[in-house]
Amino acid sequence: MKLAHEKLLVYQVNRNKDPEAFSGLYDLYVDDIFKFVFYKVSNWEQAEDLTSEVFLKTWQKISRSDEEIKNIRALFYKIARNLIIDFYRQSGKEKNISLNEVVVDDRQLVVDEQQLDEFQLSGDKIVLNQALQKLKEDYREAIVLKYINEFSVAEIAEVMQRSKGSVRVLIHRALKALREILK
Repeated sequence: MKLAHEKLLVYQVNRNKDPEAFSGLYDLYVDDIFKFVFYKVSNWEQAEDLTSEVFLKTWQKISRSDEEIKNIRALFYKIARNLIIDFYRQSGKEKNISLNEVVVDDRQLVVDEQQLDEFQLSGDKIVLNQALQKLKEDYREAIVLKYINEFSVAEIAEVMQRSKGSVRVLIHRALKALREILK
């Protein structure tokens, strides 16, 4: 149901530059984008500001362009990621844009059993958080996007501005590193 509603809203935004349809997309994604930003900046007010800026920049991009938006979710995350990078550059802070504490929202991290040979992670959030913190930033981000946010490889490639092939390799290496950490 959500997917059909989202597709209708994206169609209306693409076709008519409809602000009400964009408002509907905002309602669908604001919580997810806020969580993504908050875990990167660890400051509530700054996360609220950056989240607002994500939607403002997205609307500006859509309203100024005739290019059709095919994957609005990936566009929101890509803009959020770029704004976070800019935030750390401008603030002069160390470029530590990792997820300081990953909240899995009571979901178990489900991994591709073919890649991990029936390896399973427990639902213990503390163990998962600690293990994820030991990964390189790109590995951590790829795993979170793939298995927690449930992005496809194509969406991750768009967000991380990489090719699909390099994302597949990145996820494979990240899972291998995670397996080593959890042994």
